[in-house]
Amino acid sequence: MYLTRETHMTPQLALRWLTIACFEVRVGDFSIVIDPCVGASPAVDFGAEVIERADLILISHGHWDHITDLRALMERFDCPILAGELTAPSLIRMLNANPARVYPMTPNLELDFGGAKVRALFARHTDQRARLDALSRSLAKNPWNDTPEKLECNFYGNLEYRDYLITAPSGLKVLFWGSNATPEQIALVRELRPDVAFLQYTKQTPEELAELAAQGGIRAILPHHMDLSQPPEVYQARIDELEARVRERAPICTVIHPRPLEWYQFGLGMRAL
Repeated sequence: MYLTRETHMTPQLALRWLTIACFEVRVGDFSIVIDPCVGASPAVDFGAEVIERADLILISHGHWDHITDLRALMERFDCPILAGELTAPSLIRMLNANPARVYPMTPNLELDFGGAKVRALFARHTDQRARLDALSRSLAKNPWNDTPEKLECNFYGNLEYRDYLITAPSGLKVLFWGSNATPEQIALVRELRPDVAFLQYTKQTPEELAELAAQGGIRAILPHHMDLSQPPEVYQARIDELEARVRERAPICTVIHPRPLEWYQFGLGMRAL
């Protein structure tokens, strides 16, 4: 696999991080948007208008910081929306959406959309170390959760999580992952062996993600979700630490310091940056 920021080449896959857990992935001319929360992010001064196309939208879970721009994208692009089977009905009610556009994704269900295959993976939200009543009070304080339908989505966000494996026609595999590095998650990534992985880097330690990279044979990591609660000088230092641990544990893996809106291109083979 090669990774480059050059724009004159024809990549197998191109991607960019916007903010929090929102990514755009382009496989040829097929465009996938993941967890669309942009305008509500405290870290950027742009909104979902920067997303030019969406042929498919993937939702990991129903928390507000993953879905606030879903309605706007649904109205602009009218494309399939993939979510967990518990979360899907609450999204339909919240958005008053066409049910035919929302796909309830059970674990290990893989669908081929022509431009790419998408496989849903069982996961858990990162451990919030709180009982349901405390979690519910916290969610209710958020001004975005101003309707019963939004609160219902957020309730299921505590319970249900979907990671996703995207496979390009070339066979190149991209993992979107937002869990803790528990034994069952490490075993799953070891089986999948993705080429590129978007790994949440909030409560996870550098050592845990380095072990995940080593066990899964991952070739490139893009950390995400740091900017919701950490300023750049804090999370960039944490990425430096992650890079050092990955270099020790998984030397074939490149850790990317993502910047919002910057495109990265990937293909088969190997080329230095």
